Amino acid sequence: KEQEGLIITPTRMCLVNTAILSARAIELFKPNLICMSGICAGIEGKANIYDVIIPEMCHQHDSGKWTNEGFIPELYDVPLDHYTSLKLDKIINEGNFNGTLKNGIALRKSEFQPDTEELDFKVYLAPTSSGSAVVADDEILKSIKIQHRKKTAFEMESYALYEAARQSLERPLFFSAKAVVDNGNSSKGDEYHRVAAILSAKTVYEIISRGICKA
Repeated sequence: KEQEGLIITPTRMCLVNTAILSARAIELFKPNLICMSGICAGIEGKANIYDVIIPEMCHQHDSGKWTNEGFIPELYDVPLDHYTSLKLDKIINEGNFNGTLKNGIALRKSEFQPDTEELDFKVYLAPTSSGSAVVADDEILKSIKIQHRKKTAFEMESYALYEAARQSLERPLFFSAKAVVDNGNSSKGDEYHRVAAILSAKTVYEIISRGICKA
């Protein structure tokens, strides 16, 4: 039987909008799987431009308390289901997965990373976080980086999707796969967004087509 699904495009970026949209989609359509593609920022030295990162654990990096001494984070993690994590790891490491993603993607000159002549990236699972605002400040980035020593990337939606799925009575499988476009510092740009968005969408499609929902 052919797999059937629905693509929902959020009206805006943010945790609240994603939480509402995810919860309503689960309630209305009762899917076996809910997932997300998109772009993210990578931690310099841990993630490279175009890497596609699947959060094996995600938290909200701007949740906490502001005091006279500054911001004190209060983090609640949502991990992937263990079985889902094992299946994802197997899928992305078998059958020329990256080669399949590369097929049909032609880069413009401005979309190549410095000193490279081909599309180079990895797909892997790693800890990430989400927040309610775009980060383009070195001091804010520093505070995000120190919250978890193994954190690899951060963005604005995955935690909300993970939490909505975790709390749902329907208990669907869930994951997110987002491609790195910058390091979240003051030198942000958008030259890598097009290719990253394509890579992340193809990653989600390929994971589904290779049987993430099969028993």
